[in-house]
Amino acid sequence: RNFKNALSFAKHITDPYYAKAYQIELLKWAPDSAKQTIALFAKEDISKWHKETQTGAYLRRGTAFFLTKNAAGAEADLLNAYKTGSSFTKWTACQMLGDVYANLKNDPVNAEKYYRECMKGFPGKFPAFQSECNLVKMMIRLKKTEEAIKLIDSSRSSGIYLADMLAEKAKICIAMGKKEMAEAALQKAIKQNMHHFQRKRFEKMLNDLQKK
Repeated sequence: RNFKNALSFAKHITDPYYAKAYQIELLKWAPDSAKQTIALFAKEDISKWHKETQTGAYLRRGTAFFLTKNAAGAEADLLNAYKTGSSFTKWTACQMLGDVYANLKNDPVNAEKYYRECMKGFPGKFPAFQSECNLVKMMIRLKKTEEAIKLIDSSRSSGIYLADMLAEKAKICIAMGKKEMAEAALQKAIKQNMHHFQRKRFEKMLNDLQKK
């Protein structure tokens, strides 16, 4: 109800570009957010909007294109968000560009490029942690397990992101028959700061491993 009221309020904003910027930002809370965003703004020329509203709009629409598997649309919008943005928005776009190349364009070279740029440009923050985690998973998919383990072992990430990477390391160790190393990785994962419901997954992995 509050979302619908807020969206309705946008129609009363006299400046059409500010009205659109307000709408596209609100749509992230909508049911079927990505589809609604594309339905309303797919053909919108965001470059004509006020400069201070462009980056956020590119990021929102780029995210919607990504979620609906439109690789070209996602790439174009997220590149614009990366080029025009600053701080959190810029590096979130950078991390998502890595996701576009890794998951939609089958381009691991560019995926790694943007993941590493994010890790370097915004260290110690969410987009960099997510980039590192996604890079590790991509490396494992590509059978680059040694590189993945080196990245995990040197990681400065924390919380659920480090725990996810340690769980990936544990899987590799289990496949190699290195049970003690797998247990150590999962025990470290469990000690990370995260929600209780998130920790349960790693506790179950460790419990299942110890029963073998």
